[in-house]
Amino acid sequence: MIDGVSRAQRTRDRLRSTRRRVVFGLVSLTMLALITALIADYLDLLDPGPPPLTVVRIIEGPGIGAQPTFVRPLAAAWGLGGTILVSDTGNGRICEFARDGRFLREFGGPGTVAAPRGASVKPLQMPVGLDVSELGAVYVADLRGGRVAIYDAAGRFVRTFAPPGVTDWRPTDVAVGERDVYVTDETGVEVFTLNGGSRGRLRIAGKADALARPNGVALGRDGTIYLSDTNRFRALAVDASGTVLWQTAGGDSDRRLFGLPRGISAMDDGGVLVADAFSFSLGELDANGALVRRWGTQGTRPGRFQYPNDVDVAGDLVLVTDKENHRVQVLRLRRGQDSR
Repeated sequence: MIDGVSRAQRTRDRLRSTRRRVVFGLVSLTMLALITALIADYLDLLDPGPPPLTVVRIIEGPGIGAQPTFVRPLAAAWGLGGTILVSDTGNGRICEFARDGRFLREFGGPGTVAAPRGASVKPLQMPVGLDVSELGAVYVADLRGGRVAIYDAAGRFVRTFAPPGVTDWRPTDVAVGERDVYVTDETGVEVFTLNGGSRGRLRIAGKADALARPNGVALGRDGTIYLSDTNRFRALAVDASGTVLWQTAGGDSDRRLFGLPRGISAMDDGGVLVADAFSFSLGELDANGALVRRWGTQGTRPGRFQYPNDVDVAGDLVLVTDKENHRVQVLRLRRGQDSR
């Protein structure tokens, strides 16, 4: 009986010890995160110089309602008339703002879906990439929902689409052209009509599954398709047939340019801008894929980033989703100056 009591006591002691170690580990991780944030802020204060980008506006959310602020926004895009569309991913909705930053509307989330009478519409589950057509229609890649959702210029639901016969599709970003829609997923790019009809898989360099978790796709004025091949740490440009026009060094190469390339956007001069999350900056590439400069540094002050995730360019204005700062920054590139 004494041995039985001793074994039970030892078991309880071990459980208490395990619980203490788990609690200690969780507290340690929390403290490490806080210390890291404090160090970043301290280093930010030690560098009182001007930010590397001209800050036009900071948008942190609608400022009203039950969800007044963003939670880890993952994408942003310019809309008609200079409006700003944001995938407020953590809150499961799309928010739209006027050019001057005034909140206009939200849609796609629970309780906000406007649909044709009799239509059955599911709210967005995890809105990530988005783009806007020439007519103002908003296309949203719903990662967890396994679909792309289309809304009209007023935020009213139109339809959803996905590749036929695919049961577990994970779209990550979307780019809308004059006739085609390009959607990245876990291994490549699906192509659709504007109404969501399937055009099949884009075979990049002859391969249907040529990418590794790409998180960015954009279209140039000449139809060039630009891609952030995230888990291969590279950016590349291909034509409509999938022929590779250029690509940056990636993988384990010591010449690779990006820490973790995410969103990508075409620029007027034929180059691209890439949101590089792990370098806390934007990388500018020229029309041949060569690095021109980097914009931005790590920090919490305006003009600095904590894991930038997406970028969209309109002239010299740039939208950046600053994920871990829970905001979208509207910035102006100071061309002719290096950021570092």
